[in-house]
Amino acid sequence: MQINVAPLTALYVLLLVACIFDVRDRRVPQLVNGLILGGGLLYQLSLHGLTGALIALLGSLMCLGLLIVPFALYVYRGGDVKLCLGVGAWLGWEDALWFVAYGVLLGGALGLGALGWRRLSADRAEVPSTVPMAVAFSLSALYLTLEA
Repeated sequence: MQINVAPLTALYVLLLVACIFDVRDRRVPQLVNGLILGGGLLYQLSLHGLTGALIALLGSLMCLGLLIVPFALYVYRGGDVKLCLGVGAWLGWEDALWFVAYGVLLGGALGLGALGWRRLSADRAEVPSTVPMAVAFSLSALYLTLEA
């Protein structure tokens, strides 16, 4: 699917804000996630009319379906899942599967890096024990939107 990158600038800015909050505070604010979801709905509506609302809804539901079990098992926190719901609205259901898959793989790589850093660090209290998944999911979204 051919994607025009210019309208996606808003998504990129919001994902950058989400990453900053997640790295700094280990949480993504509701407002940022809400803006991502609302922006995705508007983006799809502008591209496809009322069918776009269905595309956005199915993209969000695909992300929810893929992440509900890891969320229930405390693998991902609510802000991470809501971020994915919003990005799913931007991408639609077809790319939402790949978005989550790439994000999970990148998150695993970040987790392994953090584990290695923690093991090598002299002061382990300074090394965070969680991975900012907004970074992994944002990189996944960036890859999917720019590869087209």
